[in-house]
Amino acid sequence: MNRMALSDAHSKQIVATILLLVAGWLAASAAALPDIAAAEDQRPMPTFVLEALDGSRFSSETLAGKVALVDLWATWCKPCLAEIPYWNELHQRYSKRGFTVLGITIQSGWASDIKGDIEKFEFEIKYPLVVGTEEVERAFGRVDGFPTTFLITRDGKIHEKYTGQYPDKHKEIEADIKKLLSQER
Repeated sequence: MNRMALSDAHSKQIVATILLLVAGWLAASAAALPDIAAAEDQRPMPTFVLEALDGSRFSSETLAGKVALVDLWATWCKPCLAEIPYWNELHQRYSKRGFTVLGITIQSGWASDIKGDIEKFEFEIKYPLVVGTEEVERAFGRVDGFPTTFLITRDGKIHEKYTGQYPDKHKEIEADIKKLLSQER
């Protein structure tokens, strides 16, 4: 074996060793970091009083003792609109067991604007709907896109956050609802 081949093999061995050391260090560092998703879960749901579309006031205290699906959505968001019939169905199916849905419109204008948009829909919304604010949106935490849906426990904590549309999202949410409804009060 010539000197060049030996040097090249030695260099590759050194690079491989360094990569293994760096990978080990990164793995150890990651294990020591707090789980950001887990930290977001089980934090209290923000408290708020927001305007309902009929002009009344809706307080987050209304959700106390219930498992709640809080859907942050926008009237211009097609995936958000596509989910409304499913939220209607869940609201009706589980309401007698202590479950409710709350729709919070974000970035959709005033109540009068939202009412006009809703009148154009080919379905009705069968659960409470309120006009959100930037403060409430921020209080829920990072909203990376619409729809962003939160599942709230009976004791008012955020159990899970679901962002966007993805395969089996509705099955996942319904399984989580059933799990939370089966837990003791």
